[in-house]
Amino acid sequence: MEVIAPNQLEDKLMLGSGAFGSVYKAKWRSRQVAVKYFNSKTIGDDPSFEREIEALTHLQSLKHPNIIRMFARGTEGPQTFMVMEIALFSLDKIIHELKKEYDYNFNHFMSWTLQLALALECCHHNSIIHRDIKPPNMLLFDDGRCLKICDFGTAKLLDATSADTFIGTPYYLAPEVIEGKHSNKCDVYSFAVTLWEMITRHKPTLDLNQEGQPHPYNVFRTIGKGARMPTIIGIPKFLWELVTKCWAQQPVDRLSFDEIVRKLKGVPYKFKNEPLLTRRRSKTEVEKPPPSSDIHQIRRPDSHPPNQMVVAFDPDSFEVVDNFESTSDDTLVSIEPKQANPSSQYYIDGLDPDRQPYIPIEGNQESYQVYMQYKSYVEQRFKILYEMGQLDQKRIELDNELHGEELKSTKSTTSFHRYSSILQENRELEEELKKLRSL
Repeated sequence: MEVIAPNQLEDKLMLGSGAFGSVYKAKWRSRQVAVKYFNSKTIGDDPSFEREIEALTHLQSLKHPNIIRMFARGTEGPQTFMVMEIALFSLDKIIHELKKEYDYNFNHFMSWTLQLALALECCHHNSIIHRDIKPPNMLLFDDGRCLKICDFGTAKLLDATSADTFIGTPYYLAPEVIEGKHSNKCDVYSFAVTLWEMITRHKPTLDLNQEGQPHPYNVFRTIGKGARMPTIIGIPKFLWELVTKCWAQQPVDRLSFDEIVRKLKGVPYKFKNEPLLTRRRSKTEVEKPPPSSDIHQIRRPDSHPPNQMVVAFDPDSFEVVDNFESTSDDTLVSIEPKQANPSSQYYIDGLDPDRQPYIPIEGNQESYQVYMQYKSYVEQRFKILYEMGQLDQKRIELDNELHGEELKSTKSTTSFHRYSSILQENRELEEELKKLRSL
């Protein structure tokens, strides 16, 4: 990693400070960067800091897309500083401070979760334990499309016997950390708590009814006995199982990030290449009531039982696939994607940018009619594609069942004929869509 002189940094502006030092926004070689200064009292003459720098230098050589880029380092008086890329927001700020300005949905959550897991998988493959995984140490880039982890090594420098070690972030630290037993599984535990926080948009807590912040050691004692954050109602079953497996009491019972990545990649979600941050509608805009056929019903905040949380996502933004189960609750409607009846705008939003229809010309009836006809065709096409997928799966099952023999069931023959008919309908719709696009 390049070593630079402090006078190369221009237009410094403090962004914040904490126990480990301060962070500034600055200009370096005509680019905006973030500069983190480490307190001399924090690192002292600890040789582990230099070892950490060496490890991070190796990690930078891998150029992982979800690990913060560090450009240079240097010293200014007794302080060591590091120059890195700058982000607009931390994930923590999006989750908590900017609730009124930004929403995110399940698609955003799943994308961030996978990116976080991939980054930590890379760290563990290179024998680096982060030890301070939490939303403030995750930065969002490219309008929220990209998540990167930062602040490596800071927790590694802490003295586990110091009270200051746990102030502020006791909920993210695994039970074994209080005993000074660190392994890469402590990152897995922190990962689970972070997922809980992302889903609920609520600071980690063991008791929703408790007023004020408990002493950190009381939190550790309770977590050490097996207590965890409140159950979240209304999320897919696989997701809650992932959270609970990752914050298991014994490190050996927790998943590895290899396993976590494999599980997340196995989820049949298709992530769109679009900004992951969507600004909330203002209060002056007309709020349309959700259709009665909504695939999710989220419990009102004041109606949940003691010590249970609800999902903080906008249900209209969920992208649900078949066979996803929700954590059970009598007063909630489980996820039933086959009963969904989305509007045509839902399908329009799912199109690639080059297939998006042009906005109709104001006051032009013909333009409006073409636009509405296009929306109708798009909706029909998506429904046909869905049915084709169902029938294709049925065809595969029949092929396996019959082992190449001639069809003997009238029902099976009908399915094959229907599949062929839908293929023809889809080809015809494609032609119609091409004609409409050319208008």
